[in-house]
Amino acid sequence: MAKEKHYRLKQARKDKGLTLKALSEAISGKLSTSAIANYESGIRELKVPQAVILANGLDVSAAFLVGLVGPDEDLLMDLLIEVSMRGDYDVKRVTSIVRAYLDN
Repeated sequence: MAKEKHYRLKQARKDKGLTLKALSEAISGKLSTSAIANYESGIRELKVPQAVILANGLDVSAAFLVGLVGPDEDLLMDLLIEVSMRGDYDVKRVTSIVRAYLDN
């Protein structure tokens, strides 16, 4: 699990096209480049407060960074939130599609 957390952080940073310095700047210097590098390499364990800070700069959830949810679960949650803001017809339609998917 720990190795996966480090991979998730580094991969999320690379997916955004950010260097360590650029990520540190994106989070207003709340974490130094060396601290971020230490989280990515596993020298330091990524804890929730730091994950929240990093998640804001990476446009991912802190839960994803600490390994509580997978990338598809984040995407699914975003989709469900978006659908919930629509009309009843759309909500019922998407709900039936998701149920059918989960049943298979």
